[in-house]
Amino acid sequence: LSQPSKSSRCDKLAKKFILYTLINSHLNQIATKYIS
Repeated sequence: LSQPSKSSRCDKLAKKFILYTLINSHLNQIATKYIS
């Protein structure tokens, strides 16, 4: 029973990481636009 909850927690963490990466790359694109 502890296995599913652990995997769902990992899934949430993975989603957060993907979201953070997408936002970070988006901000980098905006920054490079303004710098150049």
